[in-house]
Amino acid sequence: MSITRAFADPDLTPDNFSSFSKQVVSADAAAKALQQMEPIPPVRNTNPMDLSNIIGSVAAAKIQSAGQIVFHTVGDTGGIINPKFQFAVADAMAADTANGASFWFHLGDIVYYFGQDEYYFAQFYDPYRNYNAPIFAIPGNHDGVVYTGEAATSLAAYLANFCAATPGNGVDSQGASRTTMDQPGAYFTLNAPFVKIIGLYSNTGESVGVLGNVQIGQDQVTFLTQQLQAALAARQA
Repeated sequence: MSITRAFADPDLTPDNFSSFSKQVVSADAAAKALQQMEPIPPVRNTNPMDLSNIIGSVAAAKIQSAGQIVFHTVGDTGGIINPKFQFAVADAMAADTANGASFWFHLGDIVYYFGQDEYYFAQFYDPYRNYNAPIFAIPGNHDGVVYTGEAATSLAAYLANFCAATPGNGVDSQGASRTTMDQPGAYFTLNAPFVKIIGLYSNTGESVGVLGNVQIGQDQVTFLTQQLQAALAARQA
């Protein structure tokens, strides 16, 4: 059975969000992060995703026939201080999808400060409601870190919005057309014409990234090794 996906809202609309309240900014900025690495949730599988399954075989064939692929790579988009700048960049990126950008590979820090689900609409679904292409994402440290007294587990909101079992309209979208992504987990491989992307999660550190160790396990390191070996074998073949 085919899965119905949606990206942009059908009607372009003017920006409808420009600022957070002083109370929200103050409360969020005052929260104290737990200075610790967090476990990486198990991935559903390590099979590479294929872009053609997301955008359709016809669109993938057009990329192939054009002899090039165009996509966005942007990170650290979350923020509650001056959202008008995020909206300005979002509008420019949305316009670029009409010029051939096939998808966006988000480099992490989607929602500030602690990846809370309550901010996904204001910091993700609303700014990018006119971005008419898939958005893949790895989590950044701000998406995985938790703060003192928080009830949600690390990466809970990220997993709900980017790693759902099947695409659908999640509660965080608040009625926006974009469906959730069905990535297999916080780390994954995406195969597309002319490019293979290996997305990794470097945990919650602010200055040092950690892919695996005794504390959080070595599954991601094993995955990376396997994917690099597979990529090398494919190239040699």
